[in-house]
Amino acid sequence: MRDLVRRLGIDALAMHLGLSPPQANSERAAASHILGLHQLGDTHALGIGVVFGRLNAQKLRLLADVAEEAQGEMRLSPWRAIFLVARKIDNPLQDRLRDAGFILHDDAPIRAVAACSGKPACLHGTVDAQEDGFHLAPLARGLADQGIALHVSGCAKGCAHAAQVPVTLIGTDNGYTLVFDGRAGDTPQLRNLSRPMIESLLPRLAALPRGERLMFLKSLLCEAPQ
Repeated sequence: MRDLVRRLGIDALAMHLGLSPPQANSERAAASHILGLHQLGDTHALGIGVVFGRLNAQKLRLLADVAEEAQGEMRLSPWRAIFLVARKIDNPLQDRLRDAGFILHDDAPIRAVAACSGKPACLHGTVDAQEDGFHLAPLARGLADQGIALHVSGCAKGCAHAAQVPVTLIGTDNGYTLVFDGRAGDTPQLRNLSRPMIESLLPRLAALPRGERLMFLKSLLCEAPQ
């Protein structure tokens, strides 16, 4: 659906389906609030963020228990989140989800990062993409004000995020390569980066105006190991 909207445009797609065109951009921006508590008349919906969109059996069981206790139901979403819909959602329930590692606020740094399953979960993964993505998350939001700012991929396939992002890190047998404003399969600007090197690089990159970042990366080519 994302690719179809990008190809046809949202207005043309709505017209084809016999729907009214979307409203003004200000109303679209208001809809970007996903996580946390929403009031829907007499009903509440709690947007529950899932780190990297991945759930294990233990967390699935917790969600099922919470839905049963709240006498509500769980609904999937396309935003790495699940919604709990119930008549009443109290603070202790939210605290329980937060303590279990779920995200209840859109501004959480981890929401700026996409990461695949990586090593050892994926046979193609050369790095622990999720572990590294989790540690780099506090640095990621400085790269972009919204959306995915950093994509950490265990290999060049880039399964976790197909779209272009400000910084993509691709795992190799010799550390990470870095692609600026591109995708995992694009030609990298830097190679052989360790996580400490990336932790040092990202704040420097974020501090620069967007138009100067590529020049900065090019200036590092002679410094970075090849």
